[in-house]
Amino acid sequence: MALLESIAGRDVAIVATAPARLRPRGPRGRPTRRDTVHVRSGPLAGQAGRWDGLAGLRRFAGGTHLEAGFVRFGDDPPIAIALGDLERVE
Repeated sequence: MALLESIAGRDVAIVATAPARLRPRGPRGRPTRRDTVHVRSGPLAGQAGRWDGLAGLRRFAGGTHLEAGFVRFGDDPPIAIALGDLERVE
C-alpha cells in the first residue's frame, strides 16, 4: 500500500506482462539512463541493467539458439540475455 500512496496523483506506467509493476514517470520519477534495460523473464526477471551491445546468436536452456545482447548489472561482467527477454526503459 505504501507504494500506491507514494505515487498518488502522479503519472505511472502499468506493465501488464509478468512481472507486473508500477513505475513513476516524469521529472519526479527516478531518473534512468538511456542505456537502461529491464529483464522481463528468465532467472534475472525484474532486474534492470545497462545495455552493453549485441552478443549475437547464443545457446540458452533447452538447447535453443536465440539472438542476445550483453547487459551489465552494477560492476559485474556483462551477461548475455535473449533479446526477447529485454525491454528498454524510458
